[in-house]
Amino acid sequence: MNPHDVLRYADRTFRRAIDALEPADWLRVVAGVWTPKDVVGHVSAIHLLSVSALATFAGEPASPAEQGLADDVDFNMSQAAVRASWHVERVVAEYDETQSSVRRLAKAVDEATWRRVGTIPWYGAEYSLEDLIVYRVYGHVREHATHLGLAIDLRTGAVGA
Repeated sequence: MNPHDVLRYADRTFRRAIDALEPADWLRVVAGVWTPKDVVGHVSAIHLLSVSALATFAGEPASPAEQGLADDVDFNMSQAAVRASWHVERVVAEYDETQSSVRRLAKAVDEATWRRVGTIPWYGAEYSLEDLIVYRVYGHVREHATHLGLAIDLRTGAVGA
């Protein structure tokens, strides 16, 4: 697997979904109680956890991150609350910054480390950094890109409100 390609495709998919949104789309509820702005902020919060993890392997200081909480409802809702008062532009800028950081740090990780199982015990002893990128970044982004697409479907009447 080439983690750099995986990261590039994830960003391209999500960025296209963001760019397809019109101003009114950002106000539609698309995932539980979340609007597209909340979804983008959530993806950024999870990317920040990946930045912290990759920094360790890239030889850079890592900010403390509660890696085990990435799937925790309280974590997700608290991160949505942090960004609730932010303008859409700030939320999108944060996404751009975090994905850029993930891709930059990924380039500093050596090839053998990417495949070594057990390097991220907080994610699961049986997983490697490649797995982290495939599941936490690529899979997560693909999942939430569909939520952004739902905002467009609601606008165009492709699905009922």
